[in-house]
Amino acid sequence: MLPASALALVSLLQVAAAPGPADLRVRLSAVKTPILIGEFTKVRAEWIARRPIAVLVGAETILVDAGRGWIEHAEASLPEETTVSLPTPIAAGTRYVTESVLGLVPRVAPADSIGLEALHGSVAFLFDHPGTYRVKLRYEGVESNAVAIRVVAPEGVDAVLFRTLAGWPGLCASYGGADEELVAQGDALVDAYGAHVYLVPYIHRRHRSQRRPTFDLRSSLDVRASAFAADELLWRAEAGATHFDATWARQAFRLVIETYPASAAAQEAAARLKDLDETAH
Repeated sequence: MLPASALALVSLLQVAAAPGPADLRVRLSAVKTPILIGEFTKVRAEWIARRPIAVLVGAETILVDAGRGWIEHAEASLPEETTVSLPTPIAAGTRYVTESVLGLVPRVAPADSIGLEALHGSVAFLFDHPGTYRVKLRYEGVESNAVAIRVVAPEGVDAVLFRTLAGWPGLCASYGGADEELVAQGDALVDAYGAHVYLVPYIHRRHRSQRRPTFDLRSSLDVRASAFAADELLWRAEAGATHFDATWARQAFRLVIETYPASAAAQEAAARLKDLDETAH
């Protein structure tokens, strides 16, 4: 049950005029480009308010043009939301950052498929051919700029790994770290290829616990080539804060901010630093 204040804010949004370009600007950028066929990436949205405004984060629509016109994108690698998202207030003249994952699209699995075959058949890679893809964001009456993401064919070891993943796209879906057979497949690939950019989404699904063995394992992996490097550094700061003291935590959150200053991870790290300072006083 939502608190009365949250319900009141939601009710205001239901009758308030939809924001337009005069109220809100959204500036979109690609977190990583170029990428490989089948690689996951992200787009970063900077929400810049021209007046005090509340945004329902998660209600925005991502559109992708893969050369055949704009199509609404429903990211199939994310778990279904079971909680209510509250409006995020943005003060006039300030920026708020969100990031959207781009990796998988849903599809209808063959009718006669079962088990893992059906799981893999239910998703496909968004970036499935080389070329330039365009991406933009739409929220109420506001539309962002379009950004270009260049996709190139994998070569060498990258191509060998992708030939395997091409038949196992479900490995990077939300259930990729839950199914025992999928886990066995994924772990074997990580053992063989390490924290390859193709495998980072699986590693994050597979190793989510903040327990010390998981922290030590993920801290040993080099994911800097991935579009999820900032998220990984934030995760390490948050997980490490449960094992080390406040001084360590402050240094770790500052490192996120200094290393990836424009990211949503830096924004969250700044909020965590503020919480630490308030707790100290």
